[in-house]
Amino acid sequence: MTQMKRSLSWALALVLSLSLLPLPLAHAADRPTVASSIMVQAAAPGKPVVNALSSVYGTGDRVVVSWSAASGATHYNLSVDMKKGDGTWQTNYKSYSYVNSPAHLEALPAGSYRLRVQAGNRNTSPVSYTYSDYQSFTVQANSLTVAFNPSGGAVSPASMLVKPYSTFVLPTPTRSKYAFVGWYAPAGNLINRTSKVGSVGITLTARWVSGGVGFTAQDIFRDNFRDVKATNWYYDSVASVYNYGLMSGTSATEFSPASQVTAAQAITMAARLHKIYTTGNGDFAASSPWYKSYTDYAQSQKIISSAPSSPNMALTRQEFAAILANALPDNALPQVNQIADGVLPDVYRSDTAIYKLYRAGILTGNDSKGTFLPNSSISRAEAAAILVRMADPNSRMLLTLS
Repeated sequence: MTQMKRSLSWALALVLSLSLLPLPLAHAADRPTVASSIMVQAAAPGKPVVNALSSVYGTGDRVVVSWSAASGATHYNLSVDMKKGDGTWQTNYKSYSYVNSPAHLEALPAGSYRLRVQAGNRNTSPVSYTYSDYQSFTVQANSLTVAFNPSGGAVSPASMLVKPYSTFVLPTPTRSKYAFVGWYAPAGNLINRTSKVGSVGITLTARWVSGGVGFTAQDIFRDNFRDVKATNWYYDSVASVYNYGLMSGTSATEFSPASQVTAAQAITMAARLHKIYTTGNGDFAASSPWYKSYTDYAQSQKIISSAPSSPNMALTRQEFAAILANALPDNALPQVNQIADGVLPDVYRSDTAIYKLYRAGILTGNDSKGTFLPNSSISRAEAAAILVRMADPNSRMLLTLS
């Protein structure tokens, strides 16, 4: 009996001693950690939504791709596929890793393409990915895109494909209670109807000023005047000033392009310019004599200081410029040319009205030096060309005097 008790005590002691021994450690790869638990539980990223691309680009363009942020995404990749001649796709023709929105792609050769954005989440194990829908587009050879940013206004078209180093048609944007003063390149220079694009695509931005509404067509020129032919240098100018409501004919069928501009006619032009610019309406009440309502308005708006003593007298170019320079506010005639005081060979420094119009691209002179001929008369055809530049910033001239 005593021997049995001793055996049981010895067995109990052995069990207790074994229970106190340390357990073997699990291999590090087998032990779950807090970080790996979180990674396994993290969700795949949301689906990125790519903003609409243009359907057509040029070989001179760099496609800009932007997209909305995807929930849970830690980074984005972008891939471009190119369609092969047999209609199948060469996947990952171009690929971009760890890109941000907006992404600027390199110029692509002519062809058909599709692209998509991949959102990645590095907080999952393994890393998880979600793809956007494909966006398809074509690239046209020997062309580039000119895009128009209306800066709070509206414009049509919003962009156009043009040939490298070519001129192009500038649209006129609109914006409520603002006046358009020109399209400007990223470098800050005015772009006009004679400007040429380079070899790469460009975005032009509209500039606006408050206090005016600008000019829109009031009528449609339908070859109304038998003395204005499509082959005449002034045809487009006459058509434009007629459409804007700035000039009418000397009769229902004649414009008299070679006739000299009189004081009454010049004041009428300036009054219409001012009233249309500020109100959008160029109508004046009938009066006797016919120009009285225009001279009264011009005096009230400080375009002229007093009514002309000889309203039917022909004006000099200097006198015409002095009246016209007061027709629009200074902010409607921003400087686009660097013309120093005194540089014009036949214009005094004191003729500030003339210098103002040269700097604004309204006047150009008669030669490479900018000779103005201030004491010469001015014809109605010449006046029409000047009025178009006053009303249409796209027509203003860029000068470099020799």
